[in-house]
Amino acid sequence: MSLFLLSLATKIPAKDGVRFSNDYVLIINSHTESSSWSNNLISPVMDNVSATSGLDVFTEHMNMVVLDNENLLSDFQDYLFEKYQAKKPRLLILLDTSTVLLKEGIKQHWKDIPTILCAEQDFIGSPSSYFKKKALAPEERIPLSKFLECCNLTFLHSPVYTKENVDLMRYVIPNMNKLIFVADERYINLHISWELSELIKEEYGQIKYEFLSAEKITTDELMEKLSYVDNFRTGVLFSSWLQTANVAGNTLLLANSHKIFAANSTAPLFCLRYSNIKNDGMIGGYVFDNDAYINKLLATITEVLNGTEPRDIPYYCPSRGVPVFNYAMLLQKGLSLDVCPPGSRFIAMPPTFFQENKYLLLTCLLGLVGFIFLLIQQNRIRSLRRVKDAQEKLKNTNDKLAMVLGVANILSWKWDVQSKTIHYDLNKKLEEENSNNIQESYLLTEEQYFGQIADEDCDSIRQAYESVKEGKVKRINTQYRVNRFNGRFEGVYWVEAHAVVATWDKSGKPRTIIGSLLDITERKRMEEALVLEKERAEESSRLKSAFLANISHEIRTPLNAIVGFSTILLATEDEEEKQEYIDIIEKNNELLLQLVSDIIDLSKIEAGSLDFNYSDVELNELMQELEVTVSPKINQNKVALVFEPGLPVCHLYTDKSRVAQLLLNMLINAAKFTTEGSIRFGYEKRENTLYFYVTDTGCGIPKEKQEAIFKRFVKLDDFSQGTGLGLSICQVIAQQMGGEIGVESEEGKGSTFWFTLPYDSLTAK
Repeated sequence: MSLFLLSLATKIPAKDGVRFSNDYVLIINSHTESSSWSNNLISPVMDNVSATSGLDVFTEHMNMVVLDNENLLSDFQDYLFEKYQAKKPRLLILLDTSTVLLKEGIKQHWKDIPTILCAEQDFIGSPSSYFKKKALAPEERIPLSKFLECCNLTFLHSPVYTKENVDLMRYVIPNMNKLIFVADERYINLHISWELSELIKEEYGQIKYEFLSAEKITTDELMEKLSYVDNFRTGVLFSSWLQTANVAGNTLLLANSHKIFAANSTAPLFCLRYSNIKNDGMIGGYVFDNDAYINKLLATITEVLNGTEPRDIPYYCPSRGVPVFNYAMLLQKGLSLDVCPPGSRFIAMPPTFFQENKYLLLTCLLGLVGFIFLLIQQNRIRSLRRVKDAQEKLKNTNDKLAMVLGVANILSWKWDVQSKTIHYDLNKKLEEENSNNIQESYLLTEEQYFGQIADEDCDSIRQAYESVKEGKVKRINTQYRVNRFNGRFEGVYWVEAHAVVATWDKSGKPRTIIGSLLDITERKRMEEALVLEKERAEESSRLKSAFLANISHEIRTPLNAIVGFSTILLATEDEEEKQEYIDIIEKNNELLLQLVSDIIDLSKIEAGSLDFNYSDVELNELMQELEVTVSPKINQNKVALVFEPGLPVCHLYTDKSRVAQLLLNMLINAAKFTTEGSIRFGYEKRENTLYFYVTDTGCGIPKEKQEAIFKRFVKLDDFSQGTGLGLSICQVIAQQMGGEIGVESEEGKGSTFWFTLPYDSLTAK
């Protein structure tokens, strides 16, 4: 237990003057020696001044809790000025406005001594207000700047942010309807209590206010009251907790007992000062930047010791405060970082001595108490052992269940309908046989929970859960999408949710709902993949059926012509008529041969075994051969076939038959659709590429159909001969040879079909 007993006689005996061998700085603290706020300033001052200036530092404590009349103040002044009469301080540091009560004595004994005042208020009251511990109304306050304008003094304000702390508590506890202020009845606390009551009356009328005073109740009574606090609706704000007791004529001052109830209270305690957050077990509060304040104080001390008069140094006030939380205490109270507002700061490392050893100290204390009452507590201890054994068994069972849930990747949760909060258990599966299963948990509000659900599913899922909350259905089983964030958006995940009502209230309405969440994203992906494969299989089957229908039709057409005209040829005597039939049979033979060749190429493409035989090819010779082949297939009276060579001589290392196949297919197509004008074909060298083209003055191709002509079985003219495979095969050949293929056309003005092939030192030989 952290408990200090300080004895202060009602009369302070005068001390003989002390002779000092060195210059020194004197700190006068209006609080007790154990005050967290004072020590937060005294310790760095003592360390810094001794190290940098070589001066001694002495501290005197006024203990204003028990210094409650003019006589005691006079005794303290006599004691102070007798003790330091031999040599006045180089610098005087006053902590808290009540030290201003010494103003006249300081002025009398030390005259214009350089002084620094650190205080939480920028105003003072009459001496009686400090002795009677009475809060000052606004009209009773005297601004420090006016009261101390004749002193060689500068002021460092360390404000208490009353309204900001209330707003912070309402942020962390959204449903807060009561505020408890825990403090002793020092003047500063009475003033803060007055400010809180006025603030709540004016701005937060729905919040009830209660002041728990160290003058009215004991520490044990306070701990009992705090044990019944509703953590979801009540906020507890702490200032300080000093109690006095009169024993054998001496006044005993009990300090630091607040650390006990702060550590053992189930309710999270907020506070007004940084030192309480850092050292005393409070979870947090809205405070100014403590490091910046101390640095300013040390800089001001250095400036004064170097010769600057304090009256020439402007008063200092921190620009603003910030929410500060003790990370370890947040975890201890079962709170996550999610409850803290944006921009919060956290005190994490290094921990204070009390934080590191509080459980050890409490264990030692409990062991001592247990030893003293061992005989009368035998039955109780045996009962506790049985309870502990049962709890251990329950813990083992829960650990095994958590391990199973972790292995299955199932997240369990419990929904408190009344508080509108959802408690999640995060189960981590065992990584090794002998490792300990770790369970973590966190809280979400209903709005936070539904805010994670994807917009497409949010309304339906909210309606389903509302049905459970209203008792319309007892259980639900549904699937929906959630947006996952980890500092940034990570994607949409599918979950499967099960929920069932666990308990009901007296009116028969659900009070708690329990359930589980299972990540089924991978299952959904597999389902989508199966659906896609099914659609592909169906499309493949459809394409095969269409292929067979097209091929059977295309094969039947030339075969019918060949068989029919062959029969007629035998019965015909006219030589001219015979020659006409022979020409028809030859044309259909060529068509049938081309059809079979296309089918063979298509099958090779499907099997991935299309052959390429590379050799040295002189392109001009190849083009001239194609010109001779295509010329008979056009009406030479109306259509001119023109070959346009790109180079006088052009050798290309390529597959001659495939290049011929590409050009021949384009030339035959041009011949089909060009009734007059010209068909020009050739090639051009463009950097490391050969550009081949076939340009006609035929009917052209509509713009909306140009992308489709390279697909299989696409024919823009159903009455023309052909299977619609030629250009599709040409596209595959061009791409596998490292080139591209395309068309440029305008309806009614003709078309240009083109393809490219690589032409560099590796391919041209």
